[in-house]
Amino acid sequence: MLVFTVCHPSQLSNAHVLGDSLMSSNPEVEFLIGLCGDVNINTKFKIVELPKLIPNFKDLALKFDESELLSVCKTFLFKNLIDDNYSDNYIFFDCQSVVLQSLDCIAAEFANNNLLITPQILHSSVHPDEKQILNSGIFHAGFIGVNNSEESKKFINWWYANTFKKGYRSLCKGLNQDQLWLELAPTLFEGVKIIKLDGLNIGKWNHLERML
Repeated sequence: MLVFTVCHPSQLSNAHVLGDSLMSSNPEVEFLIGLCGDVNINTKFKIVELPKLIPNFKDLALKFDESELLSVCKTFLFKNLIDDNYSDNYIFFDCQSVVLQSLDCIAAEFANNNLLITPQILHSSVHPDEKQILNSGIFHAGFIGVNNSEESKKFINWWYANTFKKGYRSLCKGLNQDQLWLELAPTLFEGVKIIKLDGLNIGKWNHLERML
């Protein structure tokens, strides 16, 4: 199983914190960092410099802002890895994540599912503005899991194509980088599992409801 993240050079320290936390609880997994830039440093983690892989990277950097570009790079790296059959299963974590326990419960889901996604909130009438979740996305793109199946490849190709063309953050136009596309995944693709675990995907937007 491969776990990876994507970051700008200024976020590389965050990616290393993620890698260290992952290795402390999951020493058997491989960790990779996709870098949206060039940097000359020594690191214990494998780094893929995405400007060297993505055609017309400079044009994309002019088209999208930094946050949007990160989403574009994420979907490109997902496609590149799965096209190359790099691993049997892939898990993406946002570079500002921390892993505090074993990923075995997630890895077990790949046996019967192609795509793993997680909701932003799990409990009704707790979040102070549920409408905001509807605008920005029911599912959180900071965690995505896929196996190396043909159905997963169909999803990744579709996600990649839409993010490259329309990966802007414009909520009034129904766009939020790579995230809002996940709303369609359960109906467009087979084997999509919505993982409802209180301990997965905890952030400032939902920590109050996870303390119930």
